[in-house]
Amino acid sequence: KATSLHITFATGYVTPGYFARLIAIMAESPSCQLFFHKSTPVYHNKITFRFGDPPVDHVILTEMSPAVQVDVLRYVATGTIPMQEVCHTLKGFLETSCQKVEECLQSIDAPSRFSIDIRSTRVSIIRREFKFLCCNPECESSFQPHYLVTSPNGQQTCDLPLLCEESASYRNPTKEEAYWFPKEIKEIQTEPHITKSGKSHPQRVLTPPDDVVNPRSNPLTILKSHFTRVLEIVFDPKMLANDLSSVDLITDVVKDKVLSTNLSRYEGASILMNEFQRSLKVYNKPETLVSFCHLLKKQSSAASIVANSMLSELETISERPRLSKRPKLMDEGLVQEAPEQS
Repeated sequence: KATSLHITFATGYVTPGYFARLIAIMAESPSCQLFFHKSTPVYHNKITFRFGDPPVDHVILTEMSPAVQVDVLRYVATGTIPMQEVCHTLKGFLETSCQKVEECLQSIDAPSRFSIDIRSTRVSIIRREFKFLCCNPECESSFQPHYLVTSPNGQQTCDLPLLCEESASYRNPTKEEAYWFPKEIKEIQTEPHITKSGKSHPQRVLTPPDDVVNPRSNPLTILKSHFTRVLEIVFDPKMLANDLSSVDLITDVVKDKVLSTNLSRYEGASILMNEFQRSLKVYNKPETLVSFCHLLKKQSSAASIVANSMLSELETISERPRLSKRPKLMDEGLVQEAPEQS
């Protein structure tokens, strides 16, 4: 069984009509089969699908007051598609289905007594988010049910540490949680580049091989080498939390945890540093560490010394030679032919 996925809404409750339309759209897919059995009766707020090809996994959708809960179960071990791949595929399928539901709700005409502006305002409140329940045994015995904070923009993998909302600590995903995340992030592709000749050249974001990057100039490596020292020189964790949040280097959950709880200076600094290090693992760019260093300088003179030390080590990155731009081609019509020699 995978940990429960919750489809949450900004309003704090499930939009009226959302659950029924979601079930109808999912039932139209050939990968979903409605499951009827005396042991699993159908309720107005709960239904079971058999999902996959072949359909061996059970997906249970339950409409609760604040969210739609999605549970994935596999009752027997089979030699078919791995559970992790099933959950990852289901998550994409749910995203597509939810988009169709929202398009459907937006197309419904409001009663005649409502103006168009009121109707647009009413529909625009449908803002949802996928969240995953924490199933760490230590948390289950100490806290009420709560969610996990994963890496932004779909960058969470099954081996990347994630944050628990209640304990505000980082840990590796449990087996049940890891089912929802891929083993690695696929190569990012941008929109195709259309030349003047009409030819399409897909552009890809290329990452230099690990063996050509000096590990000492890697931003994450630099931060790790100064990690303990930074913990010692952070004078005001609350100020640093506000500064980091203002440039989106930490999540709002972490900022609120540092601001609203009675933490010691060292505890607050530890939470902030763990969160920033996690962000740097996802976006391992010099610019990210540069922004952090400039904010760190505001803490104290000792912090300025450590920040300048990290910035000096980053200079080796800017000195590395850059790849030249792709040469323009004659058939693209971007380069004129050289005049003939007389």
